[in-house]
Amino acid sequence: MSIADDSKAFLKAIAVDNGETISLRYGEITCALNQTFRDTDSKTANSLQVGSYGRWTAIKGISDLDMPYIVTAGCWDVEEALHQGIVPAVALSAHRRGDAGSS
Repeated sequence: MSIADDSKAFLKAIAVDNGETISLRYGEITCALNQTFRDTDSKTANSLQVGSYGRWTAIKGISDLDMPYIVTAGCWDVEEALHQGIVPAVALSAHRRGDAGSS
């Protein structure tokens, strides 16, 4: 085998094999967040795929997807979200510091 053949075989062996599952879950989570915060069923709007999967550098065995969701101050009532228990930890920390919703 040549170096090129060895390289192709290696890349094939480490390629992500659960991309469909990751994409399906990403869509489901994004859709649920969009329904909660924006009254839309979009499976892609307002979120990003970051980390190794989003950069296309993930390898076989990846089990998570880093995906920030964009929530602007106008999307939610922080007090109500706190009451319902749906505030992400970062937003909760900002709220407790008194700077929630600030840019």
